[in-house]
Amino acid sequence: MGLLAKKPEGKDLELIPEETYQAICYAVVDFGTQHIKEFDVDKEQVLIGWEIPALRIEVERDGKKLDLPRAISKQYTLSLHKKSNLRPMLESWRGKSFTKDEEEGFHLKNLLGANCMLQVLHGVSKRTGDTYAYVANVSKLYVGLEKKQAENKYQYFNFDEHKEIPDNIPEWMVNRIKDSYEYHERFGQELPPVDVDFLPNDEGEPDIPF
Repeated sequence: MGLLAKKPEGKDLELIPEETYQAICYAVVDFGTQHIKEFDVDKEQVLIGWEIPALRIEVERDGKKLDLPRAISKQYTLSLHKKSNLRPMLESWRGKSFTKDEEEGFHLKNLLGANCMLQVLHGVSKRTGDTYAYVANVSKLYVGLEKKQAENKYQYFNFDEHKEIPDNIPEWMVNRIKDSYEYHERFGQELPPVDVDFLPNDEGEPDIPF
């Protein structure tokens, strides 16, 4: 996966500036169980994506030019353990801790359409030396800000709910889904070598233009 977002024609997009933005969740994608080669462990991974209405990009879709918000995503290990990255992010976003009942299971699908404050920072990849934008913090929407609706069609996939991958899931996400143990068990295919040699949280995710 590239660390710098690309336009469809291959030109570099400018990095999302370091700032705190109002954002809306439009993507929750189950990547299934991925093998992390560097640590030789298997982790259930989920991607959460946000669009940022204040930052715009012109894209062409079905022969039409559209003005849409920039977007960014981050992968998390699917766990509500107190030492996980997902739990404190969700508690900061919700503005409250999880109850014991909620610890038994929180439906991430409920995040779709939810507003938040999203802090974006820049980092430098240890592998390539490239600068990338990443989600540093997610918190509750500031008091007084009006909630906004997502402009992109929701991107949602869950192995428990879907028999097939929805058509609007981007190709690079589809490839990650196909690298999972769940996908190959479902379709009876041998799991190929997986080129994932770092924990996804360590170096952020591509800034997805739409």
